[in-house]
Amino acid sequence: MTGKMFSFLMAAVFLAFFTSCGSKAPRKAESSEPESVKEPASEAAEAEPAEKEESTASAAAGGQNLILTGSFEGSTDGWNIYLEGGAAEFGAKDGEMNLDITDVGRVDYGVQLYYDGFSVYENGVYEMSFDVSSTIPRTIEWRIQLNGGDYHAYASEKITIGPATQHISRTFTMAEPTDLAPRLCMNCGVSEGYNAENAAHTIRFDNVSLCLTDGSGIAAEELSEGPSIRLNQVGYRKNMTKIAVAAGVKEAGSFSVIPANGIKAVFTGTASAPQHNTSSDEDVQLLDFSEFKEEGRYYIRLDDGTVSPAFNITDTAYDSLTDAALHYFELAECGTAVEDDTFGHGPCHTGKARIYGTDLFIDVTGGWHDAGDYGRYIVAGAKAAADLLLAREDYGDERILDIVRYELDWMLKMQDPETGGVYHKVTCANFPGFVMPEEETEELIVLPVSTTATGTFAAVMAMAAEDYAEADPAFADTCLAAAKKAQAYLDSVPSDTAGFRNPSDVVTGEYGDTDDTDERFWALAQLYRATGEASYLDKAAKYMEAGLAGDLGWTDTSLYGYYAIAKAGYDSNNLAEAAKGFIRGKADDFIGKMSGDAYGSALGGDYIWGSNMVAANRGMAMLMAAQFSEDQRYIRGAEQQLSYLLGTNATGYCFVTGFGETSPLHPHHRPSVAKGIAQPGMLVGGPDSALEDPTAQGYLGGAAPAACFIDNDQSYSTNEVTIYWNSPLVYLIKGLPL
Repeated sequence: MTGKMFSFLMAAVFLAFFTSCGSKAPRKAESSEPESVKEPASEAAEAEPAEKEESTASAAAGGQNLILTGSFEGSTDGWNIYLEGGAAEFGAKDGEMNLDITDVGRVDYGVQLYYDGFSVYENGVYEMSFDVSSTIPRTIEWRIQLNGGDYHAYASEKITIGPATQHISRTFTMAEPTDLAPRLCMNCGVSEGYNAENAAHTIRFDNVSLCLTDGSGIAAEELSEGPSIRLNQVGYRKNMTKIAVAAGVKEAGSFSVIPANGIKAVFTGTASAPQHNTSSDEDVQLLDFSEFKEEGRYYIRLDDGTVSPAFNITDTAYDSLTDAALHYFELAECGTAVEDDTFGHGPCHTGKARIYGTDLFIDVTGGWHDAGDYGRYIVAGAKAAADLLLAREDYGDERILDIVRYELDWMLKMQDPETGGVYHKVTCANFPGFVMPEEETEELIVLPVSTTATGTFAAVMAMAAEDYAEADPAFADTCLAAAKKAQAYLDSVPSDTAGFRNPSDVVTGEYGDTDDTDERFWALAQLYRATGEASYLDKAAKYMEAGLAGDLGWTDTSLYGYYAIAKAGYDSNNLAEAAKGFIRGKADDFIGKMSGDAYGSALGGDYIWGSNMVAANRGMAMLMAAQFSEDQRYIRGAEQQLSYLLGTNATGYCFVTGFGETSPLHPHHRPSVAKGIAQPGMLVGGPDSALEDPTAQGYLGGAAPAACFIDNDQSYSTNEVTIYWNSPLVYLIKGLPL
């Protein structure tokens, strides 16, 4: 953890307050229900963290129930369900939690009721208690467990239950290091004593309580900050902008650049005047050494002796980073054996997939695993493929054609041959455990056609028709035909204002989007560029007239459309010049946002889920603007976005795994967790001030927005990886001139 320092202090005096939490379950009349809190049902769900005036630690110190909704008086806030082959629903009824089970699945956690949002402290003594009954005799297991990795239990117990209500009360000592974001589980799947003939049954819970009863052995815990001097830890090309940021140090007058193996300064500069950086809530000084261009490996030292991580200055600074970032896509290949000394795996997800709601099965093997899980999503894959194809188009590198071809072949399988519409995604119903891809063996499900998937598909296939025309003309023709067929489908259906939504029994990433105008525009723009047919441009022009936001994400793809029209360069309505001006205007806006941030970030203080993608996208937009302007601000701005991602940020992390002195060691990425080592070359999500997962909520409460990042494999909202975060990183690296 980085950013501002947090202390969690607990002392023996807490014992004076423990009397309110004893062996007897609390009476409902004494309970206090919080306001409704939206909890994530899956990795890709959005959540609003609970607003707490005091930390979990201080609440425990008062002897309060850590399970804020344990009496179920009309509310189940904070509770959720995980299904692994099972089928069940839950809700509050008559002042109890009713878990209605129709299928227990095939494992003990096939039906798992769970609660997040509390902490357990090393050496703390806790009492777990609840009331429980079941309409049939059976065995269940309660667990306080690690919320990720091997999910091992800190405390657990199997209990046999039946129609008579039992009061369960057990005391345990937390023997492991403090966990600020564990999970309370009720595993109600397959178990001994369960009669399969009585499949449908109801388990009732009430008065669920977890209380700290003895905190005398709990020691103070401090989570340290990152490096005091934040800079691009991978390094700089000789002519790049080179600005480090000193934070949390006494006022620096001058600074020195020193060879990594020496002590004598080779460059001396003057630190800027101190300034307060709002997004990170810290006082900082800027250390500009852009004029120093001598190749070598160096570190920075302040007058008070503070030193920075080491860095390189060389025009080859990003060669190995580029290779690793591209290799990530090869390691993400699905449906085939992948060779790699550490992250190689056997063929995975090779069976046919069932079209949701039918008994039809189709072959959709191939493509890239999307993120830290093994789903494959058209809208995400289209953005990633587009970024890589543009990198090759604008800056060269023929190997990109081979890498992207694997994704395109899969995308073609996702098009319905009858209608031309494109299925939204293929996943299992649930996220898998932290296993290698060949170990996810649940049924694959193809989810329905969406207009957003169809639009992005049409756009990328039109791009491919141009990009593969010389290398593989037959494939290029196939792509163009598929793009035209997808466009015909879009012409036949109205805009979808509801957007794709997961069915109730599928919890994997939704990628929902209620506005498909940007995807439709992008498809028309790319088809116009690929064919020169004026009819496509005429339709695209109407979208431009109506106004589009102009972005490079998966929810708003319209800037890709502007770039396609700008690069086509010929039309009768002067739309190419309008498109170029629009792109320059967006880049100017992003540069304006940089001026308000000491780290040169173009985020404008808005740290959302995937903020690192936004930084990379905005750097990419600046490089697009540089295609149509000689204004060097665009190049310098893009350089600073790359430096932000590689360490010049409020956390002090190089956000790409395996690079720099301080980089994520525990990304939310199943192969990395399964192998026990971070796969190199992956850009993690970065700071997310909304704290949209239990781990972020547990560890980052009170952190400044720019510091809301934690290197923990359970923080999917800050530390996950995806193909469409790596793809703009590749474009950004390749686009920076020597």
